[in-house]
Amino acid sequence: MDRPLLVKLLAEYAKEESVTRPEVGRIVGMTLGAIAGIHNRYKKEIGPWPHLDKNRKKNRGCQFPIGVPGTTKFHLCGNKLSESQKLVCTEHEDVIWKPPVD
Repeated sequence: MDRPLLVKLLAEYAKEESVTRPEVGRIVGMTLGAIAGIHNRYKKEIGPWPHLDKNRKKNRGCQFPIGVPGTTKFHLCGNKLSESQKLVCTEHEDVIWKPPVD
């Protein structure tokens, strides 16, 4: 993902207050360190990252990004999640990055 688009995506997630930086890393296929580094470099564009409590994170819906960040058509999927699903719905489970299994 190119850098300006990633910065816009991080800004959208921060504005939505719906996902943590490690979760964003899993969605876009980057490490927490990489996401934190980009956030630190582009803090003005992204803004402060919200601190989420455990209760707020429950049942927030699928967090998979749809559309181009920074445009009016950008949104998060929002499909309901089952108890076993933590981040994305079954439709997007195969698209999200997962670490390789040895």
